[in-house]
Amino acid sequence: MVGFSQSGKVISMDASTEYQVNDAQENVDLSVHGCLNAPVKYNETQQLSSTLLSLKAICESIDSSNPGEWMSSLLNYVKDRLKRVPRGGWPLMASYFNSKFDSRRQYGIDNRNFELNRRSFYRKLNPNSDNKQIAGFDSSECLKFWGDVWKKRDKTDLGLGVNKRVTGVEDNAPDVSDEFISNLIEYLPNWKAPGCDAVYNFFIKKLDSLHKFLFQEIRNIINGVSQPQGWFYTGITFLIPKKANSVDPKDLRPITCMPCLYKLVTKCVNEKIAVYADTYDLITEFQLGSKRHCQGAKELALLNRRVNEVYGNKLLCAWIDVKKAFDSVSHEFLFEVLENSGLPKWITKFMMSIIPNWRVSLRLGKELLGTVNIDRGILQGDSLSPQLFVLVLDPLSRILS
Repeated sequence: MVGFSQSGKVISMDASTEYQVNDAQENVDLSVHGCLNAPVKYNETQQLSSTLLSLKAICESIDSSNPGEWMSSLLNYVKDRLKRVPRGGWPLMASYFNSKFDSRRQYGIDNRNFELNRRSFYRKLNPNSDNKQIAGFDSSECLKFWGDVWKKRDKTDLGLGVNKRVTGVEDNAPDVSDEFISNLIEYLPNWKAPGCDAVYNFFIKKLDSLHKFLFQEIRNIINGVSQPQGWFYTGITFLIPKKANSVDPKDLRPITCMPCLYKLVTKCVNEKIAVYADTYDLITEFQLGSKRHCQGAKELALLNRRVNEVYGNKLLCAWIDVKKAFDSVSHEFLFEVLENSGLPKWITKFMMSIIPNWRVSLRLGKELLGTVNIDRGILQGDSLSPQLFVLVLDPLSRILS
């Protein structure tokens, strides 16, 4: 690239200098744009923009293979122009560039928080959702309410008639290879909230020297060879208000964080259940909620739209809303469904070994309310839960269809 100095001398510019000049021109363009759109008087805007455009022109003309020469000329030019800047110009420029700097700095902070501390990132997105919302709740009342929700109820005959299905894979052995587990670990979110062990997926991924021991222990747990300690089955349940200014415990939404090691084991089992369910049509075709490679809400919306169009957009829609759906699942009925589903027996045995050990530590804000056994319902923070819920609803879905 060739340019001219203020003296008219023809000078060349290498790639590095060209990048610097282009960057300077881009900054000038940004400042001109910011000043032209700032709420100042018209004549001051015109004078300031004229000054900045002159600076852009000098950036275009002062180029040299010797950075010191063109930089010195540029500085001398700027010093001369300082005397001509209108009275309100420099505060305006300072404010503009400060805002650009603060914006860029905050952008970097947000990126780091999203990668390393997502809890802080999401909390800052909604700064108004603080602990003031949960000030009106009574701790003992909340503990009793949720203890009763997950308390075992007397067995009742639901009359759904779970039919025995035969798939031929009931006696299959678990096929959980090192490669299978490794592929699941690769796609785990690094900083997903952990449970009581405080071990993030990031460390499970990066401590690969321990993987061969971890893989073997996962297989031992699935096969029933090892029985983990109580912490493995214990989640931390955060009670989040559904709406502001609520004081009734039923207006709290439980969000459970299970240990990441527990979630890795159940994820292995869930992947196997999903494959068997798709291969042997264990779930009715009308249930799209947990179907692999399928977005249930999107598919349902498209179906509803098409059917409604066929009938001239005159149809009405009705739906069933299951109150406290996950919390109302009977463990006995779940075991009955699993035993008659046609799934391999090892899956049923695994579920029957972990479900009776479920318990959660309830937290309301920063306060620990106590520990509750899950004798009824399924966990909110487990990848297995949606699949189990769909299996439990399958007999009803088949009756309705």
